[in-house]
Amino acid sequence: MDENIRSQLRLPPALHQELKVEAEKSGRSLNSEIVHRLMASLSMPTTSSGGTQAGASSSRLVATTAAQLAAPENRAKLEQILGIILSAEQGGAGPREGG
Repeated sequence: MDENIRSQLRLPPALHQELKVEAEKSGRSLNSEIVHRLMASLSMPTTSSGGTQAGASSSRLVATTAAQLAAPENRAKLEQILGIILSAEQGGAGPREGG
């Protein structure tokens, strides 16, 4: 049985369109995007598994950061971060050149 409550929501067309765009960017449905943003604004956990608030916040931060970095416009930033990680694993001091 679904624990969620069904509700109708009226949105201005511009807000609806912006939410649709952001949902596509983050790989979520429009409903999931709205729920995610409302829960984040209220500092509520986004998991229904009963996890702790701190765990949910950390998971939400990681998921949000990963979604943002996965966006095409952030590819250079992601490559820089990966370069730093690889350099650190290899005992280097900084990011890799190129890319």
